[in-house]
Amino acid sequence: MKFFNFIKLDLEKYFEISESHFKYDDKKTGTYYFKIKQRKDVLVSGPPIDMKEACLLFKKVHKNTFTKSGKLYSKEKSLSIGPVLKKIDKKIMLDMGIIGLKWIEIIYLIAS
Repeated sequence: MKFFNFIKLDLEKYFEISESHFKYDDKKTGTYYFKIKQRKDVLVSGPPIDMKEACLLFKKVHKNTFTKSGKLYSKEKSLSIGPVLKKIDKKIMLDMGIIGLKWIEIIYLIAS
């Protein structure tokens, strides 16, 4: 359940989650279900503007930066699900007892 909440927080950065469910099967394997829609843009929070060195580093990594309420931000295109899942820290997974992660994408098309 802890990993479910962890991955849900990470997914919410890039996707709108309209549904999410978690369950254990007989083998104590967790199954997660997320109904997601990709966001167009992601707002990346940077350092306060008075931290000059950190701002320079942030601007090197993030191209479209702007200042709001004394803090640096960047608006970037959202990632698709593959790169988001690859970014998950493997050490955190192991610390939580997760030994593997498998993504199954189901797409429903309804014609009327």
